[in-house]
Amino acid sequence: MRNGIGRNLFAGAACALALSACGGDPATETLSNDAAAPAAPIQSGGPLVGDHWHSVYGVYGCGDGFLPIFESTSDPDGIHSHQDGVVHVHPFKESVSRERATFAVFLQAMGYAMSATGITDADGNDPFADCAPSDTANQVMLVRRSIDNLDAPPEVWHGSSARTAFFAEDGEVWVLAVVPTGTDPASIPLPPDERFDAFNMSSGRTPTS
Repeated sequence: MRNGIGRNLFAGAACALALSACGGDPATETLSNDAAAPAAPIQSGGPLVGDHWHSVYGVYGCGDGFLPIFESTSDPDGIHSHQDGVVHVHPFKESVSRERATFAVFLQAMGYAMSATGITDADGNDPFADCAPSDTANQVMLVRRSIDNLDAPPEVWHGSSARTAFFAEDGEVWVLAVVPTGTDPASIPLPPDERFDAFNMSSGRTPTS
């Protein structure tokens, strides 16, 4: 059970019990005009320390295809990969949990850095530096989908905002693309099939679509 769902069920049960104890009917009880509005449902807001999630990833450049899977086994924060095309998300500490469990943290563990216009390895090389037309600049586009609903419109971050994108739930598909400015996010392909196979093995689940 995911964290947000579990908390919401517990909160709902507690409210029902409290109303019954006071003589109220949980199905019909209403707030008075002076009462505070009910709190919004608790959301997971990213992984907690102790969670263990998995996501498929790929790094794509223009029409040049995907980079090979990252070979790094570095794991300073618990957001890493096993040379399998899958991000393993299990934060070791609060500083990289919740909204701080960003794709940029994963990228750094793999030995890369992300800017608004590209990515660079530890030696400062951008593998896609020359892929944009001469009259168009490159930009970073980070695309996130749910592995259970791959046909739905993706969430998209452009340029420097991509550094704020975080792992929001188990079973996501991420593509970090370096593409000419103005590229349609729908044109960004999914990562290679073998990475989905690795996801199935790592997570013990199968995509529903």
